[in-house]
Amino acid sequence: MYWCLRKRGTEEKLVRLVEATYRNAATKAVTQQGDTDEFKITVGVHQGSALNPFLFINIMDTLLEDVRTAIPWELLFTHDVALISNREEELQQNIEIWQKCWTVTKKEEALLRRTEMRILRHILQISLKDKMRDEVIHSRYGITDIVEKVQEARLR
Repeated sequence: MYWCLRKRGTEEKLVRLVEATYRNAATKAVTQQGDTDEFKITVGVHQGSALNPFLFINIMDTLLEDVRTAIPWELLFTHDVALISNREEELQQNIEIWQKCWTVTKKEEALLRRTEMRILRHILQISLKDKMRDEVIHSRYGITDIVEKVQEARLR
């Protein structure tokens, strides 16, 4: 996130200010079973922060600058993309470029799963010592595997 801000020319003073708001950030989850203990937030943006739209746009613009062509031919939303073209060949070419951007390797899938389970175990206060398999946690709490969600989103 900070790399994106710097690449976009944001003043270093402002980048450090954003960094300071994220340093040692912590929260707790409110569940039907009660509140969890406080835990550190090390990824993502603060929920409900007024900075979120700015940070999201900044990150998306920076990460996708090599893929995008020009407005209004591409419309980006939180989890949707609309591609528009006057020619079918150009549209097909743009679709192929975007599909390559969202290709997830087996290594990345494994990393997503590990991260998801680490967060879930922390929130649900389930230790590895409890010897509860990931599939059991997904089933018991009605949670869909994150890789399935990513694949589903790609097919839309």
